Amino acid sequence: MGISQMQSFNRRSGASARVRLLQTTSAAVALMLAQGAFATAHAADAADAAATQLDEVVVTATRVARTGFTAPTPTTQVGSEDLQKAAVTNVADQLNKVPAFRGSSTPASTSHITQNAGGNFLDLRGLGATRTLVLVDGHRYVPTTASGLVDINVIPTGLIDRVDVVTGGASAAWGSDAVAGVVNLILKRNLTGLQGEISTGATERGDGQEYRVSLAGGTGFADGRGHFEAAAEYASSAGVGSNRDWFKEHWANIANPAYVKGNGQPQNLILPNVGVSVATLGGLITSGPLKGLQFLPGGATSQFQYGTNVGAQYMTGGQGIYPGDLISLVTPLERASLFTRATFDFDDKTQGFFEASTAYSRTDFNLSASYDLGSITIRKDNAFLPASVQSLMTANNINSFQMGRINPDIAYNVVDDVNQTTRLATGLKGAIGDWTWDASAEFGETRYSARVYNNRINTNFNQAVDAVIGPNGQAMCRSTLTNPTNGCVPINLFGAGSPSAAADAYVVGTQSLLSHIKELSAAANIQGKPFSTWAGPVSIAAGIEGRRESVNQIVDPGSQAGIFAIGNPKAMRGSYDVKEAYGEAVVPLAAGLPLVKNLDLDVAARVTNYSTSGTVWTWKAGLSYAINDEWRVRATRSRDIRAPNLNDLYSPYTLTFATVTDPRNGTQLTVSQPQLGNPNLQPEKGDTITAGVVYEPAWLSGLHMSLDYYDIKLQGAIATLTAQNMINRCESGNTAMCQYIIRDSSGMLTTVLRTNINLSELHTSGVDGEISYNTPLDRYFENLPGSIDLRLLTSYVDKFITNDGTTSINTGGVTGVGGPHWRAMASASYTNGPLSVYTEVRYIGPGLYDVNLSYNNNHVDSQTLVNTSVQYTLLDHDNRQLQVFGAINNLLDSNPPVAPYNFIFGSPSSASVFDVMGRRYTVGVRFKY
Repeated sequence: MGISQMQSFNRRSGASARVRLLQTTSAAVALMLAQGAFATAHAADAADAAATQLDEVVVTATRVARTGFTAPTPTTQVGSEDLQKAAVTNVADQLNKVPAFRGSSTPASTSHITQNAGGNFLDLRGLGATRTLVLVDGHRYVPTTASGLVDINVIPTGLIDRVDVVTGGASAAWGSDAVAGVVNLILKRNLTGLQGEISTGATERGDGQEYRVSLAGGTGFADGRGHFEAAAEYASSAGVGSNRDWFKEHWANIANPAYVKGNGQPQNLILPNVGVSVATLGGLITSGPLKGLQFLPGGATSQFQYGTNVGAQYMTGGQGIYPGDLISLVTPLERASLFTRATFDFDDKTQGFFEASTAYSRTDFNLSASYDLGSITIRKDNAFLPASVQSLMTANNINSFQMGRINPDIAYNVVDDVNQTTRLATGLKGAIGDWTWDASAEFGETRYSARVYNNRINTNFNQAVDAVIGPNGQAMCRSTLTNPTNGCVPINLFGAGSPSAAADAYVVGTQSLLSHIKELSAAANIQGKPFSTWAGPVSIAAGIEGRRESVNQIVDPGSQAGIFAIGNPKAMRGSYDVKEAYGEAVVPLAAGLPLVKNLDLDVAARVTNYSTSGTVWTWKAGLSYAINDEWRVRATRSRDIRAPNLNDLYSPYTLTFATVTDPRNGTQLTVSQPQLGNPNLQPEKGDTITAGVVYEPAWLSGLHMSLDYYDIKLQGAIATLTAQNMINRCESGNTAMCQYIIRDSSGMLTTVLRTNINLSELHTSGVDGEISYNTPLDRYFENLPGSIDLRLLTSYVDKFITNDGTTSINTGGVTGVGGPHWRAMASASYTNGPLSVYTEVRYIGPGLYDVNLSYNNNHVDSQTLVNTSVQYTLLDHDNRQLQVFGAINNLLDSNPPVAPYNFIFGSPSSASVFDVMGRRYTVGVRFKY
């Protein structure tokens, strides 16, 4: 595809894609209505009977299907009822409440990035989304990024039956990327008739409006031998602004100007009422005798009022603006999806299937304004410089000065990201005697477009700023004097609103990226019980798999040449092949003995060959020991791997920025941090231990309790350290890191080159707990109607250590990295006939802000969130149901604690950890027909 073709994939493509998707959806729904309304009971019964013969419940923690087996690896389930009670518009919203998830990418945490903004990428244990394997119905799904990630936005929430979250290494069962665990989204099957949901909501402040329409249904055909089902979903959520009281306090992390190494002062200060000290909306002189003179609208001047704690970029008090006020807290998101499936029973032992799905998601928002923090050079002969300032320069014998300016009046950098994902899958499954088998093939592709409109072109901007009075008495660019045809348009930066529309258009351009990601895979599996020990039948599963993944990324010529102020992605092309074979067995070791109800051994091994990095082995061994009907002990030891993905290997130069503190002098400054792939990376190797106990007392039926310990040690972890980490490690003696740190001739930090590397070790451990209880209330109170369901999920992080061979840092308990030590979610549901009331409490514990630098206050408070909902069924008769519901999230309007996201367009709190939206309401209706 050429650049002209890529450029035609513009904003209109999103609209046309939605039209095509909705047209297809309408046709599918019409088919379901026409056929579903007249489907015979005989057809439905026949389809259910066939499904019973061929479908077995497979626990995601193991590939072995065996009735009554309890897997030794901890698994948390989130069912469709949980999603309905919480009234979420996206399954990721509910999954991220589970304490084992930490640091997942969401529309709230991607408002500062140019690529994959608005995406929902799940992250177990805070180990990174690339180490959490996402499956759909036990199969890999086509990646939506070159990093191999699956954006949960492409999965229709209304079709999800349940989600299995395996919180332990599972590479032997499922392959690469399952280091932290597996998220298996299991879709509903054998739907008949039509069901749907319509909902809408908004925050209490009037922003964040959400709309969702979901339809799903199915019908039998061919006298019940076949079944067709389809699901369509459209959802839209508007952005959320920064008009929150807690945001207006303008907390930030700033360098302590009083700090000198060894003087006992903290290196950084976390303070309120912070503003920029080196730039204003109209321009601020930052050097020389005129320092502190600011430009007002129309070119007038006044003395800028500095506050206290004035540093190289920030200060407290005074007239400094807080740039975070200029952008959104949460990015908007629009998504639509269509899923279809047809199954056909060739006989009572063999079934074929075909699936086709397409999904679309888009986010479009203001990323930031262009800015210069005291880096604009203004000469005395500048054509637009007010005469009063020129006189001051003459009086002070200066020919130029440095100026800082934040430029929303030139243009905001507008991010427009579009994902279009298509997937086709087909296969057979059947039974031969006591054995079951399946074979399948899948092809999927993602077309991902990322644009940044109004991205400043550095050369054009610099030439436009250097304006002089030309021979004709008019303002013109100095460069035009020697190159009259260069097209340069001079720009007036003195005072907000001064730049002309023509100058604005000259200094900005559109950065474009189009990435085409493909996956082709095939697999064959067999399960059976070939023989028995005295304790019971031995169950085995085995299979072979093959997969090819490729990426072809093209960019505009300007990005390739690096002309823009931000981004500048580069063309990328690469692929790899994977061949795998695995085997798993569950061997009963003992049963029916005193203190041994049953004892099962689960062992598995997988050999994988990567065309890029060779052959690796993974394995696991687990025990499930039921002492009696009440107590069960489980433990697993596994070797897991994550091979470098396409982005790890082939990612070209991508430019972003970071605010860092130089440990040499305590100066705070913004540096560029370009990121590069590394074709020499080797697979990560993880050693995982889980051990726990399950208690289900006979004296209180309905009660389930479990407590599990996990320990994950990852050798050769593929990572890009933060810019601050790399600087600190270089200064503390890790000379290998110093090659990535670039300083200018004066010793000032300018660039931190973030290259993917194999770290020595990443090590985390902790404990997960779960308690659930359900019971009818008349068990305790005679004639009291209804039932209750109670559930508590907790997670404790003990340590989260990164070690590069020289420096070891433990961020366990750090709010933004390893995560706070404690997280919990408790829920209570009361059901009485048509009425259901649900309340959910989330707790995000206190933690440290950072362990890399010293602070005046390194403590981050906790946040407790209360969500509640009510459902009422108006009609439930003859397979027809009508239900209304309403929900309030963050009922108490809890503000996030102070935990600044430290960037020029930052935030007083972390949207990747805490709720930043405040109280919000949802109402809707569900129906079945």
